[in-house]
Amino acid sequence: MWSTQGRQSCDVFDARGEGTGHQLMGLGDEIIKGLTEDICVQTIDEVSRPVIEWSKSLPMAILYEGDGIRYYEEITRDTQYYLYQEELNLLRKYGDEIAGLKVRKEAYAIWDTDEPTPFALQDPVDVPYMLIDLGAGRMDKASCILDAFGRALSKPAGISSIHMTYCAVDLQMAHLRQRLLELRHEKSRLGSTGRDKEEGRASRTVGCLKIGGVCGSYSDTLSLLRDGSLDLNREGEGRRKKCLLWLGSSIANLDQAAATDFLRQFVVRDILLPGDTMLVGVDCCQDVDKVKLAYSEDSDKWKAYVENAMRNVSAALGGKAAQDSGECLSSWQYEARWDAVNSRHVVRGFSSPCELY
Repeated sequence: MWSTQGRQSCDVFDARGEGTGHQLMGLGDEIIKGLTEDICVQTIDEVSRPVIEWSKSLPMAILYEGDGIRYYEEITRDTQYYLYQEELNLLRKYGDEIAGLKVRKEAYAIWDTDEPTPFALQDPVDVPYMLIDLGAGRMDKASCILDAFGRALSKPAGISSIHMTYCAVDLQMAHLRQRLLELRHEKSRLGSTGRDKEEGRASRTVGCLKIGGVCGSYSDTLSLLRDGSLDLNREGEGRRKKCLLWLGSSIANLDQAAATDFLRQFVVRDILLPGDTMLVGVDCCQDVDKVKLAYSEDSDKWKAYVENAMRNVSAALGGKAAQDSGECLSSWQYEARWDAVNSRHVVRGFSSPCELY
C-alpha cells in the first residue's frame, strides 16, 4: 500500500522550451517556424483515394490548448477508438507481473546477484524509484501501474519499502495540475490510514509515493532527465532507478527512422542508465477496417478535436494572420489515411486550399 508524501498540492515544473533552448518562444512563434521551414515533402498514396502531400508542420501543442484535452478524452471514451481501452485492459491483466518483475529486479541489483536467492535469506532493503509518464493524459493507466506496484510490495519480495516518485508529463498546465491532484487524492485513500478501504481490513504501508509533474514536451523532459533535474532523490538514497512509460502507441506517430532515433537517444544521451527501464505501448493491429474506423473522418469527435486545434492556431498568430486563418477555418478538414507501405495509420491530417501564413 502507498502512503502519499508532502503537501496537499503537487509540484509541477514548467519545462516548456527546455528541449529547444527557446524558453521564451510562444506558440505563435512555433507555428510560424513550422509553416516557414523547409522540410521534405511527404506523401501518402492510399488505394482508390487521391494522393496527399505535405511539407509543413504545426506544433503538437495546438491540439491540446483550449478545449483540446477535453475533446481528446471524449475520443478515448468512444468504443470505436479501441486502442485506449485495450491498452488499459492489458495493464490491468499484466500489471502485477510487470510490477513484480521490476520489484524483484531492484532487489537482485541491490544484493548484487542475478539469481532468485530465497528472499527469506536476505535483509530487506529500501529502494528509491521513479516512474516517468510521457504524455500522462487521464492518468488512469498510471494509476493501474501504481496499484500493481503497491500489490507487489505487499508480497515478501525482500524489499521493505519503495520510495517512489511518479512524474506525469503533459503539455497543458491547468489540466496536468488537476489530474495530479485527483491522482494524489485517490492514492491517499490507501495506506495512509493503515486500512484498505476497499477491502475493509488492516493493511501494511510499504511504499512512500511522491506525486509531481512536468509541463512540457518530450524534448523538454528529456533535457531535464539528461542533466539530472528530475532525479529528485533524498539525501542518502543514491540515484533513483527510472522507469519511463510511453504508452498510447505514441511511437506510431513517428515513421520508422524517427522512432528509431527517438529511442536511441535515451542511451546515447545517457538518459537511461544501467538498471533503468522503459515500457512502450505499441498498437500492432493490422485490421485496416478496424483502425480506419477508430480514426474515422466521419467522426464528429475527431472533427471537433481538429477544429479546436485550428482555432488555437488562429488565436496564437494574432493580428491579420489570425483574421486570415479564422476565415480559412471552414476550409480546413480532417483527413486520416492508411499508409499501406509502412503498415501504419496517419492521423490528424489537415488540408486547406488557402495559405495560412
